[in-house]
Amino acid sequence: MSEESSARGIVRFAQSVDRGLAVLEKQLLAWAIILMAVNTIANVCARLGFSSSLFFSEELNQFLIVLVTFVGTSAAARQGRHIRMSALTDLLGIAHRRRMFAVMQVITAVVVVIFGGLTLILRDDTFVKMKPTILYCLFAGILGFGLLRGQSYLKYLMDELIPMRDEGWMKFTTRFVVFYLALAALNELVWRVYGTDAWVNFRTFVLPLANFGFVMAQVPLFQRYAVSDGSNSGA
Repeated sequence: MSEESSARGIVRFAQSVDRGLAVLEKQLLAWAIILMAVNTIANVCARLGFSSSLFFSEELNQFLIVLVTFVGTSAAARQGRHIRMSALTDLLGIAHRRRMFAVMQVITAVVVVIFGGLTLILRDDTFVKMKPTILYCLFAGILGFGLLRGQSYLKYLMDELIPMRDEGWMKFTTRFVVFYLALAALNELVWRVYGTDAWVNFRTFVLPLANFGFVMAQVPLFQRYAVSDGSNSGA
């Protein structure tokens, strides 16, 4: 009996350590991505405002990339998953996943054909610079139209990934609309005022990381309005 009790104690201890490591991995990944976004945005602002980069920015981002890579590998191995760009959409059901991919492909194809064609025909890169503005305004308009109808279109796409009550989805969608409109205005400001070089850095680094940072900042909202499995999301 003593050996059996000892074995159970060891198993319970190992399970506690495993749960603790899982929580630590999630926190490290979340805060590393947020810090990377803040660091990159601050560095771009320093370049635009003072014509000088932050002396520690490059080294800090290199460290964070290594941290995210190794911690992400550990988290993926723990869950038996691959690290890839479709990791989030893989969590959706098949029907929702197909719907999301179809919408993304149609919008991307239309924007690329129209703005890419105008750029080639008129030999003017203005249309390329305006593409993020048009996309963000388009998404904000679609989501805003849903809000006016009392609906959250994000819920139809992401409800299986992030189970929340309807009130939470409406707030999340409203924040998304405001955020996308702000990004659209900021994109116009950067390329019109600061020129092509600054816009390339902004488009390549700031916009993707800003989106990551925004989603991570919504975690408290997800937790506040979360519903348990099998619950009615409209409750």
